[in-house]
Amino acid sequence: MNLFQFSKEQKPSSESILNVGLKMAMDFGKNWLSPIDERIKEKYQDISIEEARALNDLCKRIMDEANEWVCRTADKYPGKKLDREAFATHMLAVDSRINKETLSRLMGQAMYYASKDGYKFK
Repeated sequence: MNLFQFSKEQKPSSESILNVGLKMAMDFGKNWLSPIDERIKEKYQDISIEEARALNDLCKRIMDEANEWVCRTADKYPGKKLDREAFATHMLAVDSRINKETLSRLMGQAMYYASKDGYKFK
């Protein structure tokens, strides 16, 4: 007899959902720069559409902050190698649930966009 209303699968953590959302938001291809709320709702059917929209907004803010950090730092130290630890510290202050894989991807994508705007890195 199941005393709890949980399915056999463990409910995903907010950390897991955030990192999946960021992965979706950063994907290139047919969904590039498109909202993730419908895709995240499809993957996690237990979350409300309001929660999915809030996650979409949070992911956009996190990606914007990553892009802004890279550009600010490149402006401050032109032509230098960016400090991955400083980036991670900054981004984890923005949201401590971002995992290492997502931090790496955020930095890489932010550096890619900055390079398209003419920034140079070592």
